[in-house]
Amino acid sequence: LSAVRDLFLSCHGEELTTLKTLLDAGGIYQNLFKLIYNDIWSHRVREEIVQHFRRESLKYRKRLGHPVGVKVLSDMDDTLTCSGGHFPAGCDKRYPRRTVYPGYLQLVQSLDRSW
Repeated sequence: LSAVRDLFLSCHGEELTTLKTLLDAGGIYQNLFKLIYNDIWSHRVREEIVQHFRRESLKYRKRLGHPVGVKVLSDMDDTLTCSGGHFPAGCDKRYPRRTVYPGYLQLVQSLDRSW
C-alpha cells in the first residue's frame, strides 16, 4: 500500500499523466480506477493520492495554459459497436453485429483536442 502511494506521490506533471495512462492502457479489469477505489482499502491513503492527482492536474494545466485533455471511458457493446442483439453483449439489433455506431468516432475525435 505504501509503495503504491509513494510511487504516485513521486510523479508530477507529464510523468504522472503517463503513469496513469499506462495503468489504463491494458484494456482489462486491472486499471487505475480499480487500483484507487477497490484495491486501496485505506481511505486516508486513497484521499492522499486523489488530492495529489487534483493538485498536479491544476499545476500542469496552469503551466500549459490550457486543458490537457479528456479521457473517455466507454463500454464497447452497444456503445461503440452494435452487439447485434447477442447476449450477454447487448440487446441492440438495429445494426449488424460489430458495426461502429454512426457518429461515435466523430464524437470521440471532437473530445480529443490533440486531433
